[in-house]
This record gives sequence, C-alpha cells and structure tokens, in this order.
Amino acid sequence: MILDSAEQVAEYTGAGIWGDKTLMDLVRETAARTPDAEALVDPPNRAELLPGEPRRLTYRELTAQVDNLAAALLGAGLRKDDVLMVQLPNTVEIVEVLLACARLGVICSPVPVQFRTHELRYIIPLVEPKAFVTCVDFQGHAHLEMIRGLRTDFPDITTIIATAGDLPDDVVALDSLLLEPQDTAALVAELERNPVSANDIFTVCWTSGTEADPKGVPRSHNHWMVPAWAPIDAARLPQACVVLCPFPMVNLSGIGAMMTVWILTGGKLAMHHPFNLPV
Repeated sequence: MILDSAEQVAEYTGAGIWGDKTLMDLVRETAARTPDAEALVDPPNRAELLPGEPRRLTYRELTAQVDNLAAALLGAGLRKDDVLMVQLPNTVEIVEVLLACARLGVICSPVPVQFRTHELRYIIPLVEPKAFVTCVDFQGHAHLEMIRGLRTDFPDITTIIATAGDLPDDVVALDSLLLEPQDTAALVAELERNPVSANDIFTVCWTSGTEADPKGVPRSHNHWMVPAWAPIDAARLPQACVVLCPFPMVNLSGIGAMMTVWILTGGKLAMHHPFNLPV
C-alpha cells in the first residue's frame, strides 16, 4: 500500500532522499556481510517482563527467525497490506514481529502495553487487524484474555499469537513460529508475486492518546529512514555500533530513533524496557 503520490515518490527518489530498499532488505544485507555478529539482545531483566532467559541473536539467527515468522503469517492467511497489531514490551520478540511484517509486506500496528480495552476498542476498527500478537500477562494485567475477549466483537482478528505461557487452543505460540522451520519457499514465491517496496506502508503507530483519542499515523520504510539519519549524523555514530533502546518500540522514539538507526548502522540493538535505572 503506497499512500504517497507518484509525483512525490518520483521527486524524492530523484533527489536521492528516498531509496528503493526496505528496512528488512538492509537487515538481510548486514546478515550477508556479518552473519555471526550479534544483532539483537534482550533486556538483562527479561524475566521481570516475560517468561524465559534473555536471548542474544546473531544476524543469522535473527533473519532465520524472521523468515520463519513471516512464512507462518503467510500460512495463517495474512498477505501484503493486511494489518497485524502487536502489544508487547521491549523484548526481542517485538523487533522480530516488526521485521517479519516488513519482510512480508504486512502493515504492523504496534500499541503501548498500557493500552486497555477502552483504547483498543477505539483503534481496532480503524485498521481492522487480521492478527494480534500479545503476551499472556504483563505486570499484573491479563493481556491475552483481554484480546480474546475483544475478539467476540472483532471477528476479523482471525489469528491470535502469544508469547510463552499456558495458551488456550485458539492461540498460537509465538516461540514455535519463530523457532520451528516454516515453509519459507512459499514466502519467497509470495514475495516474487507481490514484492514489497520501500514506499509501501510499514507501520501505523498511534499518537496523542494522552490528550485525546489515539490517532493512527501510517509510515513507509522511506518515511522511517530519512529522519533516522539525523541522530546518526548528530551523534557521529559509526557503522556496527551498539544502540541501547530505552523507548517503547511503538512510536517515533523507539522505531525511528532506535530500531531504524540500528538497521542503518548495521550493529547491535540492545533492548531495555523503560525505565529501570538499576538495570
């Protein structure tokens, strides 16, 4: 889905402002150069956020898991321009979900973990997600049960995926989709039929929810990349640097100033759930 006019795309591309590579294209290029370099690291206090030991993924492992998840989403019936909503804290999984959507051309709509039924009832009809990725619970709130309860009113959510835990039969385990081999040949064939461009919408993030109803902001891969060069230039970040992410991976600060900066510099993204000073 390209929302920019053909004239604007031609103007910005001709000026060298926009390129022709998606964010996942760049991750795969880095993986081809340095497959065994560390790419993505969990918060050291992961056990306080989600079940499991902290994970450290190389680029080889990251791209394999992202391909698995993208292929699984395809197998679940999601196609380019469908919407997937994700509500997870800052662990490696939320980055993998974002990148799997970038790979397949699914539009990812990340929402803050603080959102409850009130906010979700407002935003779900605006983007009509076909899938929702969440956790069983987080800091005392039963996120999975909240989403399963909403599904009655929003039957277009055909797939619910959750992180590790005691999952009901109608919920798919995210770990199994990431770690178990999927039909990646079908994914490659689908991408040949429906390629993803740098001008396709990658995310719909939500803003101004503290003042009024949340507003959805669609952004393409190129929309994310252009402003990310500002912190890279201002901080004189070298290639293959380490980026520590203290912002929720749901908006401009997390995705734009952290994840996209990491992708453009080809280094390591260290996740941190805001904000734990001792950690």
